[in-house]
Amino acid sequence: MARPGVKSYPQARALSASPFARIVLVLDVLAHLVVLAIVGKAASAGVLTTVWTVVLVVLAALTVVASLGSLGLRARSRVWRGRLCAAALLVAIWRGGPLDDDRVAILATVLWSGLVWITLLVEGRRISAAVVEATGEEGLGDDPSRHL
Repeated sequence: MARPGVKSYPQARALSASPFARIVLVLDVLAHLVVLAIVGKAASAGVLTTVWTVVLVVLAALTVVASLGSLGLRARSRVWRGRLCAAALLVAIWRGGPLDDDRVAILATVLWSGLVWITLLVEGRRISAAVVEATGEEGLGDDPSRHL
Protein backbone atom coordinates (compact mmCIF):
# COMPACT_ATOMS: atom_id res chain seq x y z
CA MET A 1 0.00 0.00 0.00
CA ALA A 2 1.36 3.40 -1.00
CA ARG A 3 1.95 6.03 1.62
CA PRO A 4 0.10 9.34 1.22
CA GLY A 5 2.03 11.80 -0.92
CA VAL A 6 4.43 9.15 -2.25
CA LYS A 7 4.34 8.18 -5.91
CA SER A 8 3.96 4.51 -6.71
CA TYR A 9 5.77 2.90 -9.63
CA PRO A 10 4.53 -0.60 -10.48
CA GLN A 11 7.61 -1.26 -12.65
CA ALA A 12 9.90 -0.80 -9.64
CA ARG A 13 7.90 -3.25 -7.52
CA ALA A 14 8.63 -6.06 -10.00
CA LEU A 15 12.37 -5.65 -9.43
CA SER A 16 14.12 -8.59 -7.81
CA ALA A 17 17.68 -9.73 -7.35
CA SER A 18 19.36 -11.15 -10.44
CA PRO A 19 19.82 -14.93 -10.56
CA PHE A 20 23.59 -14.57 -10.11
CA ALA A 21 23.13 -12.30 -7.07
CA ARG A 22 20.63 -14.74 -5.57
CA ILE A 23 23.09 -17.64 -5.98
CA VAL A 24 25.95 -15.64 -4.46
CA LEU A 25 23.87 -14.45 -1.50
CA VAL A 26 22.36 -17.88 -0.80
CA LEU A 27 25.85 -19.40 -0.90
CA ASP A 28 26.96 -16.57 1.39
CA VAL A 29 24.28 -17.47 3.92
CA LEU A 30 25.17 -21.17 3.74
CA ALA A 31 28.90 -20.46 4.04
CA HIS A 32 28.37 -18.35 7.15
CA LEU A 33 26.12 -20.96 8.72
CA VAL A 34 29.01 -23.41 8.20
CA VAL A 35 31.37 -20.85 9.77
CA LEU A 36 29.07 -20.70 12.81
CA ALA A 37 29.23 -24.50 13.12
CA ILE A 38 33.03 -24.57 12.71
CA VAL A 39 33.52 -21.78 15.26
CA GLY A 40 31.25 -23.63 17.70
CA LYS A 41 33.32 -26.81 17.37
CA ALA A 42 36.63 -24.92 17.58
CA ALA A 43 35.47 -23.03 20.67
CA SER A 44 34.32 -26.19 22.41
CA ALA A 45 37.67 -27.83 21.60
CA GLY A 46 39.50 -24.84 23.07
CA VAL A 47 41.20 -23.90 19.77
CA LEU A 48 39.87 -20.33 19.70
CA THR A 49 40.11 -17.72 22.40
CA THR A 50 36.91 -16.34 23.85
CA VAL A 51 37.40 -12.96 22.14
CA TRP A 52 37.81 -14.46 18.66
CA THR A 53 34.90 -16.82 19.24
CA VAL A 54 32.62 -13.89 20.06
CA VAL A 55 33.93 -11.82 17.12
CA LEU A 56 33.45 -14.65 14.62
CA VAL A 57 30.00 -15.62 15.91
CA VAL A 58 28.76 -12.02 15.82
CA LEU A 59 30.29 -11.41 12.37
CA ALA A 60 28.82 -14.61 10.92
CA ALA A 61 25.37 -14.04 12.46
CA LEU A 62 25.21 -10.43 11.25
CA THR A 63 26.36 -11.55 7.81
CA VAL A 64 23.56 -14.12 7.59
CA VAL A 65 20.97 -11.48 8.50
CA ALA A 66 22.43 -8.89 6.09
CA SER A 67 22.68 -11.39 3.23
CA LEU A 68 19.07 -12.46 3.71
CA GLY A 69 18.02 -8.80 3.67
CA SER A 70 20.11 -8.21 0.55
CA LEU A 71 18.18 -10.97 -1.21
CA GLY A 72 15.11 -8.77 -0.70
CA LEU A 73 17.00 -5.80 -2.20
CA ARG A 74 16.88 -3.83 1.04
CA ALA A 75 19.31 -0.94 0.69
CA ARG A 76 20.28 -0.92 4.36
CA SER A 77 21.04 -4.66 4.26
CA ARG A 78 23.21 -4.23 1.15
CA VAL A 79 25.17 -1.43 2.83
CA TRP A 80 25.68 -3.47 6.01
CA ARG A 81 26.69 -6.55 4.01
CA GLY A 82 29.37 -4.45 2.31
CA ARG A 83 30.62 -3.22 5.69
CA LEU A 84 30.71 -6.80 6.95
CA CYS A 85 32.87 -7.73 3.93
CA ALA A 86 35.37 -5.13 5.14
CA ALA A 87 35.16 -6.52 8.69
CA ALA A 88 35.79 -10.05 7.38
CA LEU A 89 38.88 -8.79 5.56
CA LEU A 90 40.16 -7.22 8.77
CA VAL A 91 39.62 -10.44 10.71
CA ALA A 92 41.33 -12.44 7.95
CA ILE A 93 44.51 -10.33 7.88
CA TRP A 94 44.73 -9.57 11.62
CA ARG A 95 48.06 -10.63 13.09
CA GLY A 96 47.42 -13.24 15.74
CA GLY A 97 43.84 -13.66 14.49
CA PRO A 98 42.01 -16.90 13.85
CA LEU A 99 43.41 -17.22 10.29
CA ASP A 100 46.94 -16.02 11.05
CA ASP A 101 48.78 -19.09 9.74
CA ASP A 102 46.26 -20.37 7.17
CA ARG A 103 47.07 -18.62 3.88
CA VAL A 104 44.46 -20.62 1.95
CA ALA A 105 41.70 -19.51 4.34
CA ILE A 106 42.90 -15.89 4.10
CA LEU A 107 42.89 -16.02 0.29
CA ALA A 108 39.44 -17.65 0.26
CA THR A 109 38.10 -14.95 2.61
CA VAL A 110 39.54 -12.14 0.49
CA LEU A 111 38.23 -13.61 -2.79
CA TRP A 112 34.79 -14.41 -1.38
CA SER A 113 34.41 -10.99 0.24
CA GLY A 114 35.45 -9.37 -3.04
CA LEU A 115 32.92 -11.41 -5.01
CA VAL A 116 30.10 -10.53 -2.61
CA TRP A 117 31.07 -6.85 -2.56
CA ILE A 118 31.22 -6.61 -6.38
CA THR A 119 27.90 -8.47 -6.66
CA LEU A 120 26.28 -5.98 -4.27
CA LEU A 121 27.78 -3.08 -6.20
CA VAL A 122 26.48 -4.35 -9.55
CA GLU A 123 23.04 -5.01 -8.03
CA GLY A 124 22.93 -1.48 -6.62
CA ARG A 125 23.72 -0.02 -10.05
CA ARG A 126 21.05 -2.25 -11.62
CA ILE A 127 18.50 -1.07 -9.06
CA SER A 128 19.43 2.57 -9.69
CA ALA A 129 19.00 2.08 -13.43
CA ALA A 130 15.58 0.47 -12.88
CA VAL A 131 14.47 3.35 -10.66
CA VAL A 132 15.61 5.87 -13.30
CA GLU A 133 13.71 3.94 -15.96
CA ALA A 134 10.56 3.72 -13.83
CA THR A 135 10.55 7.34 -12.67
CA GLY A 136 12.09 9.04 -15.68
CA GLU A 137 14.37 11.00 -13.36
CA GLU A 138 18.09 11.28 -13.90
CA GLY A 139 20.03 9.03 -11.60
CA LEU A 140 23.58 8.12 -10.84
CA GLY A 141 24.07 6.84 -14.39
CA ASP A 142 23.67 10.32 -15.88
CA ASP A 143 26.90 12.33 -15.91
CA PRO A 144 26.13 16.07 -15.72
CA SER A 145 29.41 16.90 -17.44
CA ARG A 146 28.03 15.47 -20.71
CA HIS A 147 25.52 18.34 -20.85
CA LEU A 148 28.07 21.18 -20.83
